[in-house]
Formats: sequence, structure tokens, C-alpha cells
Amino acid sequence: MKNKIINITILLLLVVFISIRLSIACEELNKSPNDVLGDVHSLEIELPAAFSGSISSNGTQTDYILFLNKNRFKEVILTGGENRSVIEREGNWELTGGVLYLFDDQGNPIKNYSIKNSQLQLAERFDDSISNLPDGFTIYTISEYTSILNHHSNLREEGVQFTASGNEPFWTIQIDRNNSAVLTTPGFEINTTIENFNTESPVIHTNFETDSETAYLSVSKQYCVDSMSGFLFTHTITLSMDSETMYGCGKVL
Repeated sequence: MKNKIINITILLLLVVFISIRLSIACEELNKSPNDVLGDVHSLEIELPAAFSGSISSNGTQTDYILFLNKNRFKEVILTGGENRSVIEREGNWELTGGVLYLFDDQGNPIKNYSIKNSQLQLAERFDDSISNLPDGFTIYTISEYTSILNHHSNLREEGVQFTASGNEPFWTIQIDRNNSAVLTTPGFEINTTIENFNTESPVIHTNFETDSETAYLSVSKQYCVDSMSGFLFTHTITLSMDSETMYGCGKVL
């Protein structure tokens, strides 16, 4: 009798265990693809996004940055010290089954990244002599970069074609498609017009009038790292006004 009770108890426990396992399995099957690939879903709603990583070889550091915006990507590779060489490439990307595929403008595959916990890990390389990253190279999402990219996207929708800023002291200048500019510092805001501002020029030297004197703006198409956020901008800026010279970074939108 005692053995019979033990056997029944064991059988009941097995039935409960199997029921729990079946319930968990059914929940997994009923999950949508976005639930199963949570990182993929969050990547889609976080666009535009930016990822970055670094590698050192033979005493030389290489910084790699990947920008994603809608269906386009841009990767920037910076190698060396103070006067670093810069290589950049643009193309299209697709996201399928937790894998990010990069293609050039002719549709040829460049590389694939697997997605895991807001990280991208290099899974497969094709014709990738430009970046020459090692297998398994991991790049990490930068939330502050994403915030800056979203800000730039909003400015573009408002008609701004070029934005620049600097720190210590903080200042910003935004130039719209009609070359109307707004210069903002902690002390004042100036609305002016900058003549002959051509975003295609490698170097732009121009001036405009403030309330007290003439300000001089120099824009060079040279990569610039923001001293506060670390964000990589495409232009280096020098702004001279009120007998003071200020420096910053800018970007064509």
C-alpha cells in the first residue's frame, strides 16, 4: 500500500512537471518574431543608430563607427594617432532573422553582423578590404550618438542644412537652405545671413555682422570629434567674434 502511494505521488509530480514544460513551450511558440528577436525590434525603433568599437594592432589603434539610418549605412574607419587616416563607405543594409547585412550600392555583400544585447558581432566578411576587421569584432551601441542623430534628423526636417557647435564656451550655429543662420551662445542669439555658403566646398571662409562687430566663420571638411560627447562630425569649425576665437565641430545635414 505504501509503495502504491509513493508511485502515485511520483506520477502526479511527473504530470505537473510535463504540464509546466508544455505551457512554457506553447508560450514560446505563440511569441511573435519581434518578441523572440527583442534586440532586433528595439534596433528598428531606435533608428537612426550608431555603433562603435576599437582594435589595436602593432601599436596602431583603429576606431570603427557604423551609422544606420533607414535603409542606408555609413561606416567610418579611423587609423593612427593625431593625424589619423580616414576611410568611409556607404551602402544599404537589411535586417533578417537577427542578422544585419551590409551591401554596397551595387548590391554586393560586404559583411554580416549578428545582433545580441544591443551589440553587433562580425559574423561573416566578403569583399571587406576597406575596414579589414577581424572575425568576431564587436561594436557597441552608443545611446548618446542616437540622441544626437535624432536631433540632426529633426533639424533636417525643419530645413536646416548645416549645424555646428562648440564647448567651453558653449555655442551653436545653424544654417538653413536659404543661408539664414542662427548663432546662439549663453549670452545672446543672433539671426543673420551667410552669403555664398556652399556645403560642397572643402573649405569655407565667410563673415557676418553681429550687434557689435564682424564675426568670422571657417568651415573645413575635416573629421572632428566633439569634446563632450565624442560624436564624430564631418567638419572642423573656427568661429572668431568679440575678440575671441572658438572651436567646434559641424555636419552637413
